[in-house]
Amino acid sequence: QLMAAIELTVDGSRSTTISGQLSGNSLVPDTVGTITLRLSRGPHRLSIRRGGVTLAPGDGGSAVLAGVFLARARSASEGAPTTVSSSAWRTLCGGSYAWVELLRG
Repeated sequence: QLMAAIELTVDGSRSTTISGQLSGNSLVPDTVGTITLRLSRGPHRLSIRRGGVTLAPGDGGSAVLAGVFLARARSASEGAPTTVSSSAWRTLCGGSYAWVELLRG
């Protein structure tokens, strides 16, 4: 949940601002959609800053940013992600995966 504005900067340049994301709660967290950035090779500095509280509805809430996920974009040669139905989960056993995600149907 992101009530007050969250500003993301990379290497000192503002990338985006996110606010008013009220889905989920402390027991059932939710995620903000993907933010795509094109970066050069090498180290970068990601900064996250929460704005001040305003009089906007829900802005004074106690929601927190619990985590940030960074992932390299897939190249065309890597193909599409593997998707299996929940009943076929055993087909994934023994494989090597960089990411496994369970999605609600």
